[in-house]
Amino acid sequence: MNIKVICFDLDGVYFSPIGKEKFNIFLRDTLGLSLERISAFHNSAEMGKLVRGQITEQGFYDFFRGYMQSNITDDEIKNAWVAGYEIDPSVRQVLLNLKLQGYKICACTNNNEIRLGALREKFPEFRTDFDFIVSSHEVGECKPEEKIFQKLIDRSDVAPDGILYSDDKSEKLTGAKKLGIQTFVYKNFDQFCDELEKYGITTSNENRENTIKMK
Repeated sequence: MNIKVICFDLDGVYFSPIGKEKFNIFLRDTLGLSLERISAFHNSAEMGKLVRGQITEQGFYDFFRGYMQSNITDDEIKNAWVAGYEIDPSVRQVLLNLKLQGYKICACTNNNEIRLGALREKFPEFRTDFDFIVSSHEVGECKPEEKIFQKLIDRSDVAPDGILYSDDKSEKLTGAKKLGIQTFVYKNFDQFCDELEKYGITTSNENRENTIKMK
C-alpha cells in the first residue's frame, strides 16, 4: 500500500493529554463543581450540540454560565478551556519531518469552534502544522461514525487505503476501519514511530533524539 496522507487525533496525540484534566481541575477548584456535576456537564445535551455545530458560541457561553451559576466572561471560559494545553514536541517534530518528506498531514477530531479557535490563538504553529483539519463541529457528526471519516477521505482526495489514521482511543477507529482507512492506536511516542515505520514511513533514531532534547 502507498500511504499519502497521515492523520492524527489532536487530544492525546498532537496535544498532551493533560489539557482536559486541567480544565476539569478548573471546574472543580475555581467554579466549585463536584465530580458528578463535571461529568454531567461533559455529557450534557448542550456539549453534544456544541461538538456537532448545532449551537452558537454565544448560546453555549450562556448555557455554561447558567450551569456553573457563575458570571464568568466569554473570554474567561475560552481561555480556561485551553490553559492546560501543550503541544507534544515529539509528535510535532515527526509531523514536520513527514511534511518535508511530502506526506499530507491532517487531523480528525471531535471538537468545537470555541476550543479550536482558542488553541489557534494560543499556538500560532497549530495554524500551519496541518494541511487541513476535519472537525466534528463542521461535519455534524463525531468519531467513530463513518460520516466524519468520509469527510476525511473526501478532503484527502486519495483512496481510503492511502490514509493512515492514529487515535489514542481504540473505539474511535471503528468508522475509519469500515471505510478502509489504515489505522492504529497511539500509545506512546516510541510506539507511534514504530507503527509508522511498519508502513514504510521513515522516522529515524536521530529524530527521536532531537525530540527528547526539545522537551
